[in-house]
Amino acid sequence: MEAKKFFGQHFLRDDSVIQAIVEAADVAGREVLEIGPGEGVLTEELVREATRVVAVDIDKEAILATQARVSSTTLELVERNVLDPALEDARTIFEGDFILVGNLPYNITSALLRWMLSAGHKPLRAVVMIQKEVAERLLATAGDMSLLGLMVQLFASVQHVVSVSRTAFAPPPKVDSTVVRLDLYTQEDLDAHGVRDPEKLLSFAGVAFAQKRKQLKSTLGTLSTVTIPQLEEALVSMGHPITARPQELSADEWIHLYNLLHGYC
Repeated sequence: MEAKKFFGQHFLRDDSVIQAIVEAADVAGREVLEIGPGEGVLTEELVREATRVVAVDIDKEAILATQARVSSTTLELVERNVLDPALEDARTIFEGDFILVGNLPYNITSALLRWMLSAGHKPLRAVVMIQKEVAERLLATAGDMSLLGLMVQLFASVQHVVSVSRTAFAPPPKVDSTVVRLDLYTQEDLDAHGVRDPEKLLSFAGVAFAQKRKQLKSTLGTLSTVTIPQLEEALVSMGHPITARPQELSADEWIHLYNLLHGYC
């Protein structure tokens, strides 16, 4: 089938990458939500091991191509934009644990990640193909942290699976890609990490990352709940200079800073 630029379609043609995705997802005996089956190449491998695969694609032609390629009673095809609010029920049709797999369209990657991390019924893990630069943000450590990286690392551990050249796709995109695996934390995991209110923490950090070139005391110091002396004391206690900027803190340090300034430590 011909890729549609409007949908940001680039079809994966590299068998070694497909196998790396399947191995990392570890779908044997599991139910799977596949986002964007495209031509059904990855779907074909998933149905060999999974007990059930629900594949969602906005493109009717992709649904038909997958249907023609993969004949299995364990495959369910849904023609819909995965971000469509009307699909909310379809996202929660898994009674137990499920695994999310997909070659995410670059233009909706951030939105899909936000949905996945905030859904009422989250996947056990996700193995997704994303733009290389986005993957680097998700894998970032202290010194290169971003708000997106912080958001993902609050809710999941992130692992690099495989780097993918643009030549692995037809048509080739303008950028290289990376497959990452996200193992989502349970509520018990979040409690153990000291994440008490992730949305408020992200809102707090968002104030700083909105002006990431500025020092934390110049941004967070403007909040009514924080004083500059408190902030400076907290940073020093964490081993950071009072001139620290938002990207210099790791995800764990952002959690600790928020807890220090809000009386949780």
